[in-house]
Amino acid sequence: MIGDLLSDGKLEVKVLQSHDQWFGVTYKEDKESVTAALRGLIEEGVYPSKLF
Repeated sequence: MIGDLLSDGKLEVKVLQSHDQWFGVTYKEDKESVTAALRGLIEEGVYPSKLF
C-alpha cells in the first residue's frame, strides 16, 4: 500500500539515518543472539534494565 501511495504522489516518506545496530527476530533461532545483544546494551548502560 505504501508503494502505491508513493507512486501516486499521495505520500512522501522521509528516511532517517542511524548509526545504531538493528536487531531483528525473524526466526525462533534468532531469539538467543538478540537477547544476548540486548543484555549487553543493558550492561553498557545504553538501555535501562527495566524497559517497560
